[in-house]
Amino acid sequence: MMSSVLSNTNHRDSQDMLERWFFTFIAAEFLVVSMIGFAPNSIAILTGDKTNPPPIIHVHAALMFGWMLGFLAQAYLISVGRVRLHIQAGRILFSIGVIILLTFLYFSLFWPGEGFGRINTAMTVDRVGFFSLFLFLAFFYRKRDAQSHKRFILLATLVPLDAGLNRIAWLPSFGLPWATPPWMLIALSQLFLFDWLRMNRIHQATWFGGGLIAVFWLGMILWQVFLA
Repeated sequence: MMSSVLSNTNHRDSQDMLERWFFTFIAAEFLVVSMIGFAPNSIAILTGDKTNPPPIIHVHAALMFGWMLGFLAQAYLISVGRVRLHIQAGRILFSIGVIILLTFLYFSLFWPGEGFGRINTAMTVDRVGFFSLFLFLAFFYRKRDAQSHKRFILLATLVPLDAGLNRIAWLPSFGLPWATPPWMLIALSQLFLFDWLRMNRIHQATWFGGGLIAVFWLGMILWQVFLA
C-alpha cells in the first residue's frame, strides 16, 4: 500500500516537473536551432563574404531573435513562479509579434522571389496565416486558459522555425528532396508527446494548432514526392 502511494507521488512529481520545465526546454531548443541555422549566414555578412542585405532583413532578424529570446524568458519566468513579471513582459512580446507579422506580410507581398506564386503561396499561408492565428489565439486565451495560451505561443514560435531548419545543410532528409518538412513534424511531435505524458491525452489547442501545422507540412512532403 505504502509503495503504491509512493509510486503515485513520484509519478505526480515527475509530471509536475515536466509541466514546469517543458516549455523552457523547447524554447531553448528553438533558439539553438535558429542560431545554428543563421549563424553561418550572419558571420559571412559580418566578414564581408556575403553581400550586406537591405535594412529590413536586419530588422526582421532582430525581431525574430527578440521573439525567440522573449519566448525563452517567458517560459522560464513561469517555471520559477514569476507570474507578474511574465504578464508584464508578455505585453512586449506580443508587440514584437505584431511587428514580425507585418514583416512577414511585407516579404510575402513585395520581396523579390517571394509572394504569391507556386510554393511561395503555401509559405505565405504558413508564415502569415498560421503565425497571426496562433498569435491572436495566444492573446485571446492569456487570461481565460493558461494551458491553451502557452501552447499557442509555442506553435506561433514553431511556425517560422523552418527558416532556421532550412539553413542547416547537414540535417538528414529521410530520402526527400527537402529536409525541412520532416524536421518540422519532428519538432511539432514534442508537444504531442508532452501532452500525452502530462495528461494522458492531447490538449485541444494542440489538436487544433498542431493539426494545422501537421497537415501543412505533410502536404509539403506529398507535394515534393508527387508534384515537384
